[in-house]
This record gives sequence, C-alpha cells and structure tokens, in this order.
Amino acid sequence: MRQIDVSVRQRAGQFDLLIVIDCKDYGEPVDVKSVEEFMGLVQDVGANKGAMVAPNGFTPAAKTRAEKAGVDLFRPVDTGEHQWKAYAALPALCVFTELAKFSISFSWSGYGAIPTDVHPRDLILYDESERALGSIGVLLQRKWRDGKLPRGEGFHNNLPVADCATKVKAGDTFSVINVTASIKVEHRFYFGSIPLAQISGFRNELTGTVIAKRLLTDFITPRDVEEKWQRISDPKELAVKPATTVHAVITLDIGDAGSGHRSVAFGIEAKDGLNLELNSDANPPS
Repeated sequence: MRQIDVSVRQRAGQFDLLIVIDCKDYGEPVDVKSVEEFMGLVQDVGANKGAMVAPNGFTPAAKTRAEKAGVDLFRPVDTGEHQWKAYAALPALCVFTELAKFSISFSWSGYGAIPTDVHPRDLILYDESERALGSIGVLLQRKWRDGKLPRGEGFHNNLPVADCATKVKAGDTFSVINVTASIKVEHRFYFGSIPLAQISGFRNELTGTVIAKRLLTDFITPRDVEEKWQRISDPKELAVKPATTVHAVITLDIGDAGSGHRSVAFGIEAKDGLNLELNSDANPPS
C-alpha cells in the first residue's frame, strides 16, 4: 500500500477533487526517479492534482519530467529558526536621483538692487506683504524635497524658486524681483538584493514565483547600496527582471549653512508577484 504524506479533498461546484502532496526531506535535490514514483502514486489513487515539496529542491531532469506530467514542485521559503531556514533576498533596482548642480537668475521689471555682502544662495526672499519666505537655498531645497522640481535626468531651466511674487531687501528698501533656477538632475542605477528578514511560504520550482501572505525586508541603507550593490549604466542592460525598484532621492543641504550634508529618502515600488534569490546557507553571502 502506497503512503500519502498529505491528501486534501475539496468540492468545487459539483466536482469532488483530490489533491495529494509528497514531502521529501532529502539532503540533496530530488531526482527524476522520485518524481516518476510519485506520478505513479497520483495515478493509482486517482488524484486530480499532485504536488511535491522538498527543502533542497529538484534536479533539472526532475523539473522537466514533472512539468510535462502536470505535477507541481515546491520548495519551502522560511526565515524562521528551524532546519529548513533559508536566506532569502529580493532582487532590486535602486535609482538614485540627485540635484547635482544649480544656478540662480535674477530679473527686475524696472530698477532693483540686491545685497552684495551675502551669497545669492543665502539671500532672503519676501512675499508681496514683505514677510520673509526664507533664503533662496532653503526654498530651492524645500521644492526639491517635496517633489515640486523636475526629477527627470538632464537640465531644467527657468524654474521659479518661490510659488508667489517675491521681493528682496537691500538696506531698508524692498524691490520686486523675479528669481528662477536652472538645475541639473542626475540618475545613478544600482542592482542588488534586499535581504528579507521574515518570509514564510513556498517557491514554485517550475515558475519561480513565491506563494506567501507577508514578507518583511531587512534594514538597508544608501551606503549599503553604493558600496555593495553593482552599479550599472542602464537598467535595460540587465538580463534579469528586478522584483522591485527602490527610489532614493538625494537632498543636498544648500540652505543658509550650506554644510553640504546629504540626506536620502527611500521609497519602494512593488511589482506584481515576487522572484526570490535563495541561498541554502542560513548566513547571507558577504
């Protein structure tokens, strides 16, 4: 009598379905002979669907045979503390977007003056009621941070620094002034893997997709990306499809202090489905 590890009976409309599952905890990938033996079991019990689960995966020949026979092959993906613990990572593209350069232009409808003892970046602008709006550097930085400046790669010209009519103060005199900026935006691309701190599910060995209800990524920093990921010139050069894209917007301190301090805001863009890189070792690769 053949032993069935797991059997599931369910009703779909007027149909009674039988699904049988075979679990193989081998120290090496399951071979084609084991798949063919399971195929015989599926036929003997008259199952409507058969699936095999093996922590160490399946040989190429076993995958080919199972796919032709309609048998599903799965591999556990679980970062929990047990003997099947796996290191999992999410293949990702990271796009750094940086305001690399900028210049400032001033124009007046009539005569005007600006202080000559301050850097143009530190010049304070005022609204029509002569209330201070902030320095040109702060206003420009704020617009960049809030996504109010173009982020497409290349040069962008004649961009208003403020969202209202502005004045400048020279001594005790205010004069109406128009201030615009020209900026250069640069993109840098990196390809790497985001470690997954928590995931529990199954990887379909035939399609590469993962069935999981929830996943939690590990911590990742801009320095990790810049130092450990592979820099690429064009994402179109990749032979693989990233599971997700991480957008990193770099903001340089161009405010009053002008310290040059750099801050980075991360945002992740999810894709349909997940493709996971797996390493049988519990320790992530260095």
